[in-house]
Amino acid sequence: MIKLTAEEFQDRLQAFNRATKIFGNLTNNNITEAFEAYQAILAETDREIHMDSRKMQGMTGSDMDAYERPECPICGSDMGFRVVPPNDENIVTQLVCMSDTCDTVLDSELTLEGWKEVLTKR
Repeated sequence: MIKLTAEEFQDRLQAFNRATKIFGNLTNNNITEAFEAYQAILAETDREIHMDSRKMQGMTGSDMDAYERPECPICGSDMGFRVVPPNDENIVTQLVCMSDTCDTVLDSELTLEGWKEVLTKR
């Protein structure tokens, strides 16, 4: 997790407040959509956009949130990354479908750093 200075924290908090005040009623008070609209239309400073917590299903944020997620080959939903312990098959990470109705898990020999080189940054 990135540690913010008091000034950075206050700036980000004010940006979220402005986004909610201006665009909240247009986005059913979805802070992610409100912040995306605020940033695209009004923001003078680029800020990270985080995923909606309802879509994250209780997961904490990671460095991989800054990258476009691969799509599930079965249902088309975003895939999440899971690091696995050392094993004889040389599987380093697994891609896990984030859909509630799909149980697809794909094994990969790429590390998270390797995935960062392959994926497009948001």
